[in-house]
Amino acid sequence: MIHTSDLLNKLLIAKKDGTYYNTLKELLDVYLLIIDEIGFKRIDTNAVDEFFEINKKKV
Repeated sequence: MIHTSDLLNKLLIAKKDGTYYNTLKELLDVYLLIIDEIGFKRIDTNAVDEFFEINKKKV
């Protein structure tokens, strides 16, 4: 389980430090990914793509 804001921050930081694909693989390798608190906070425009990338690959 991960909060939406934590998930997006993790991916954005990974993009900056060059570990994006490893981080993405780590998140997608779990059997069940529960993303909590969707809609509690506004998702930054830069992070929307990251959110949908996770959803697209996981489904």
